[in-house]
Amino acid sequence: MSAVIETAALRSAVRAAAAVTERRNSIPILGCVRVRADADGVAITATDMDISITTRAPVQTAGELDVAVPAGRLTRVLTALDTGTITLTPKGKDLEFTAGETTGGLYGFPVEDIPVVSADFPKARTFTMPADALRAVLANTLIAVSTEETRYYLNGVYLHGRETHAGTRALTGVATNGHVMSQQDAPLPPAASEAFPVGPAAGYILPRKSAGLLLRMLSTESGDRVEVAIDSNRTKVRFRLADDTELISRFIDGTFPDYERVVPRNFTGNAKVGRRDLLAALRRVSAMCEGKHRHVLLRFDGTRLGVMTKGEEGGHAYTAIPTVSTHPIEIGVNAAYLRTLLAASDAEVTVISYSDHANPLLLQGESEPALRQVIMPVRI
Repeated sequence: MSAVIETAALRSAVRAAAAVTERRNSIPILGCVRVRADADGVAITATDMDISITTRAPVQTAGELDVAVPAGRLTRVLTALDTGTITLTPKGKDLEFTAGETTGGLYGFPVEDIPVVSADFPKARTFTMPADALRAVLANTLIAVSTEETRYYLNGVYLHGRETHAGTRALTGVATNGHVMSQQDAPLPPAASEAFPVGPAAGYILPRKSAGLLLRMLSTESGDRVEVAIDSNRTKVRFRLADDTELISRFIDGTFPDYERVVPRNFTGNAKVGRRDLLAALRRVSAMCEGKHRHVLLRFDGTRLGVMTKGEEGGHAYTAIPTVSTHPIEIGVNAAYLRTLLAASDAEVTVISYSDHANPLLLQGESEPALRQVIMPVRI
């Protein structure tokens, strides 16, 4: 029986689910989306065997179908069609469609060949939290995730429960690539105590790809919530959004390092700088940063912060911005890394704490205590 669906709604659902598929895939079925329709609507599912995304769209006329068709081809068809409705009709394992005067068909694959990423998600390990809070955790940590495959345990965001200095419980996300580290806290509701217990090695590493896909899906609207569930074996997580979109992901099987050991604590001084001012200064001198490393020297000197660089072919640049620093010092850093950290913050004023030229710098927004960033120094 055919199902009639609004084209725009189906297009949006297919695009969101198909984002998990890889363009170049040696296994054809992993390049497909599963299209299921019944009286409750249409569900679109795609997977890469580690991540599964299911999106939903309402139907105007209910129909029974369950087919697996190439995600790229279906997306191109829906993109080319005008607004209006589309009628989907199963023909064995294939899918035929009609939209106005346009008709066509897509070759299908056996639906039973699609891998299933599923698990048992106990109610005790299920809770809801504000979608914008989870979005902040992911957005402010993904910038520091490592792409080095040999250290696979750094290829994701470490999510765990911890008790803050204020005595509250937080869902904390941390990521590091060995050069920078970013940590973001979000309030953790009491119902999350079973899913994210506070304690050493009680967290999970969410893969970079999963975190990136989820970030794109999460709402920025205040008031929207997301359901989070950890499976019985603590190897998978399910995120369910307000529109019933669902992402299930395996965790990385590894141990995240004790990141607190790299967070500097014994400071000899700090400086308060305008975040936008420092970003602008870095952009100006970065024009002269040549070669592989793109290093700059930060010179803290009471009321001024000097930013300077020397090009490998003899060029140089210097600029300065107002600041209030408590101890004069010169520290070299990677300009690109520092710009990335500053761009992730929304604070007007950034507090940079330091000890000497050989130890990491700690960055915190004056109005953002939930975000901590660390950058390693470089020798210039």
